[in-house]
Amino acid sequence: MTLNRIFLLILLLATLVAFGACTGSKEVSKSKTSALPVLSIRSGSADELLKRNVDELLVAQLYIDASKAKMLEDFAQAVEMYKKVLQLDPYNDAAQYELAVMYFESGQYEVSRQYITAAVVNDSINFIANSLKKQQDKDSLDVAKNLNSKIKETAALYKSNKWYLVMKADVMAYIGAYDEASATFAKLLNDHPDEVDYYFDWAYVLSRKGDFKGAINVYHKAESIIGIDENLIMQKQRLYIEAGMITEAAAEIQRLIDSDPSDMRFYQMQAELYQATEQPDKAIEIYKGMLAKDPNNAFALLSIAELYRYKGDRQNYIGYLKEAFKNPDLNIDSKIRVIYPYLLDSSGEGKKEEAFSLAQIVIEAHPNEAKAHAIYGDLLYQDEQSEEALLQYRQALQLDNSVYQVWQQAFFILSELQRYEELEKMTADALELFPSQPIIYFFNGVANNQLNQYLKAVEILNVGKVLVIDNQPLKVQFYSSLGDAYNNLGKFADSDKAFDEALKLDSKNTYVLNNYSYYLSLRAADLEKAKKMALLANTLEPENGSFQDTYAWVLYRAGEYEEARKWMEKALKTSGEDSGVLLEHYGDILYKLGETGKALEYWQKAMGKDDTTELLPKKIADKKLYE
Repeated sequence: MTLNRIFLLILLLATLVAFGACTGSKEVSKSKTSALPVLSIRSGSADELLKRNVDELLVAQLYIDASKAKMLEDFAQAVEMYKKVLQLDPYNDAAQYELAVMYFESGQYEVSRQYITAAVVNDSINFIANSLKKQQDKDSLDVAKNLNSKIKETAALYKSNKWYLVMKADVMAYIGAYDEASATFAKLLNDHPDEVDYYFDWAYVLSRKGDFKGAINVYHKAESIIGIDENLIMQKQRLYIEAGMITEAAAEIQRLIDSDPSDMRFYQMQAELYQATEQPDKAIEIYKGMLAKDPNNAFALLSIAELYRYKGDRQNYIGYLKEAFKNPDLNIDSKIRVIYPYLLDSSGEGKKEEAFSLAQIVIEAHPNEAKAHAIYGDLLYQDEQSEEALLQYRQALQLDNSVYQVWQQAFFILSELQRYEELEKMTADALELFPSQPIIYFFNGVANNQLNQYLKAVEILNVGKVLVIDNQPLKVQFYSSLGDAYNNLGKFADSDKAFDEALKLDSKNTYVLNNYSYYLSLRAADLEKAKKMALLANTLEPENGSFQDTYAWVLYRAGEYEEARKWMEKALKTSGEDSGVLLEHYGDILYKLGETGKALEYWQKAMGKDDTTELLPKKIADKKLYE
């Protein structure tokens, strides 16, 4: 086998192994690498290589064995065998290339750089030496007599190994040696000018070193080969922007527009460039040009609206925004993103009206979209139009019942409106869809409590509280509601236990403190504890008439009538004389203080109002206190 054939075999194997073998992570011994003598990574000269004597068959076999080890992912063995190749043939560029690849992939970039640099040099010298040797064998000439001229002639025929140069450029770019990486790409594309992809890599390297104009010139060269290309022009535009050359950047997009005036994307790109560079008037002009070609272009309408908002022109902003919202082709999520900030802040002249107008347009454009009704419901609820909001939420749920947040909003409204029968039914329906959502159990329990269905309330609340995770306030509400239900069932021990559990979680929860103390006072149980809890509730929330009434009633049940009178008068001053229970309680206190005439007056005031006891008519009729 001749030297030339052996060399071609080796080069072929190098290419196959380098680009067809495993691409996984490679582990190469760093200790062996660090001990590697620099002289083993050698670059030769043509006359030296011409005279060398190498066991070519042994080198070829070692190379093949090394490549097999690499394919089997035995990288340590592959490295050792490639090094043995270099011991026999120190200028073997194929082995140097393989080692460069393996060391790079193992993160040993400096060693990789040394090997690939040597491979690139030795590739050219090996080409010259082998060509001269072949010429010498063929012509039986003494090449050495005219060595210099023969070298120059042969070198002119040399074409660099593309893969070696690509590897070298990659290594140099990775370690930040951008000048050397750029020079390598220049050599690569000089020898292989049709490899267009590498122009993009070359330009990237130049842009990394901050040479934007140089990178642009490289793209110009690529464009001279492939013609107008959208990706290439976008890269040039980006570089012009980086270089602060906005006019040139816009001109590049104009070239795309000129190449295909029907493609709206190019106009959009140009407008966005002007937007990004704070030239809103130019951007508006471009978008209006788009509308001249396509009057229903929702993106252009929305973009013009945003630009007018940026300019502070609210009238034009809302005008174009409404036109965009009327277009059903504009994604509903884009419209909701515009409306949502109104929920966060609708203050300011005309903003609430804008929000409602836009939301109504969304419903007209998307009548069968649950989101349209849900966002309108949110606006109505924020505006305290609870009944109307509930209608929108119900409509949203008819269209799509899979959105839990809409159900939850409806629960809150039904609870606030005290429509407990509807709340009980709606939460029961929701549990079929969302059996793991604890707040549904809570509202169902509240509804059953209010409907005097206490056993059902206890059952559902006990199931739901187990589902509460990392939500202490909700768990407190579960225990508080259980305390209410158990109290109404006459299970006072269970009621007290539930309230105590709530206070363990939140010892300053005023509503738990108030209700617990009131229930204790009703049955005259543990009145000292009730007094402490009721007083604490009033300390924490001093202007609450209901809390003041509770403390007054606890004092009354404890026989402290004068103190009870003071607190009941505070309650009446805070809440007014609209509450039947406050008026009746005050009458009871006055009676205990011996003011029977005044007591009768307040009982009569309480008559006909809500929350009075069944004994009130008898108290009035007999002018006597009954408890």
